[in-house]
Amino acid sequence: MSADRFLLDTLGHFVRDAEGPPPGVPSHAGPFFEKRLSALCLAQHLSPIVSRSLDRLALAPAISRVTAARFAHDAEQQGLDAGRRVRLLGRAWTRLSQSGIPALIMGDALAATDYPRAGLRYVARLELLVDERDAARALEALEAEGFALPCVHPVLGRGTRGALSRRRAAEMVRFHHVIAPLLVRHTGGETLRLRLRVADAGDAAPVERAWERAREVTLGDRVVRAIGVEDHLADLALDLAIARGWPLARVVDIGLVLRDYGRIDWARVAEILRGCGAYTAGALALRHAASTLGLRSDAVPLEPRAGASAATFLRWWRPRGLDYADPASAHAGRFRFGMLACESPATKARWLWGHVAPRRRWIKNLFGARPSPWLWLKFLVVTRDVWPRAHGAHARAALGRAPGETVPLAPRGKKRP
Repeated sequence: MSADRFLLDTLGHFVRDAEGPPPGVPSHAGPFFEKRLSALCLAQHLSPIVSRSLDRLALAPAISRVTAARFAHDAEQQGLDAGRRVRLLGRAWTRLSQSGIPALIMGDALAATDYPRAGLRYVARLELLVDERDAARALEALEAEGFALPCVHPVLGRGTRGALSRRRAAEMVRFHHVIAPLLVRHTGGETLRLRLRVADAGDAAPVERAWERAREVTLGDRVVRAIGVEDHLADLALDLAIARGWPLARVVDIGLVLRDYGRIDWARVAEILRGCGAYTAGALALRHAASTLGLRSDAVPLEPRAGASAATFLRWWRPRGLDYADPASAHAGRFRFGMLACESPATKARWLWGHVAPRRRWIKNLFGARPSPWLWLKFLVVTRDVWPRAHGAHARAALGRAPGETVPLAPRGKKRP
C-alpha cells in the first residue's frame, strides 16, 4: 500500500465514521513510506486526522516514534492556529453584528463546525458573507477590530461611507467577483475576506439568496449565523473545482456534509451552480469527493452535462493526476477555471471582459492619475497582487508603501497619507 492510498483510506474511514478499526500502517512500510506520508500530511494540513486515526489503532502503528510524534506536534500546532483564527473571525462577526451589519460565516471556519471536535480542521482562510450595500460600512466597522485595507479601494476611492448606492454596490460586486477578492488585513497578520456572493466564479448572481437560508452554528465560544447547507455545499464544490481537487481537506468537508445532512435540497445546489454557469464543474467536483472517500455511488445525484464545453473542461480538470504533496501541481487559477468551466459562450465572454476591461474610474481611484494604457496594464497587475496578497513585497513596492504599512479607510473629505 502506498502512502497516498493509506491517507485516502484514512480520510474515507474518518468521514464514514466506520465502526471497524481505522486503516493500519502496512507492516512492510519503510523510510520512503514515512517520508511520503509526512510530506502529504504537512502539505495538506491533515496531521490532526492522521494522528487521531493512529491513536485509535489497537496495536502500535508500524511507523517510527519520531514520525508519530511529528504528527502529534503538527496536529497540536494546527489546532492552536485554527483556534486563534476562529476566535478572530468570531470577534469580527460580533463587531459587524453590533454595528447592525448582517454577516454570515462561510469557508474553512464553517466547514470546521462539521468535524467531531475542534482542531481537526485546519482553518487557513477567514471568510464572511456581507451584503454589497453594506460593504463600506463593514470595512469601517472592522477598522475598530484592527483590520485595514491594503491600499486605496479602486471602487470606493478615498472616503465613501455608509450604505452604498445601487450603482456603487453593483460595481463592488463586479470588481470583487471578477478582478480581485475583498481582503482586509489584521494588525496581527491574519487576512479576512469579505465575500459578496456565494458562487465565486462565472456570472455573479444578480441577488444573493443565501440570506434567506441562513442558519445558526456554534463557532468557538459563541453562536453565529452562517450560510445554509446547500449554499455551503455549492461553495465547497466550486472551490474544489477551481483548484482541481486541492486540498484534500476540502474533499473531507464535502464528505462530512454528505454524511451529516441527509435532507440536502439538491435542486437548490444545482440552481446555484447553474446560476454562475459552472454546473458541470461543480457536479464533477462533488462526485470526485464522494468517490475519493469511498461513499456510496448515489451520494451525489447531480449528473454532469455532456457537450463540447464539458469535454473541454474535462481535458483540463484531471484531479486524479495531482501530486497531493506538491501544491503547485493543482494549477489553481480562477481566470483559467472561468474560461474553461463556464458553459455558455456569453458567460465566457463576460468573464473575459470583466478581467481585461476595468472601469476608468477604478484606475483613477487607485493611482490618482488620469487613466492611460500604461496605468491600465499596471492596474491589472497590481490589483491581482495587492488584493490577494496584501503583504507581498511586490505589492508594497508597486504602491510605494513600506513593509507592514497599511492604509485605513479615510473619513469623507480627508486625504490619505
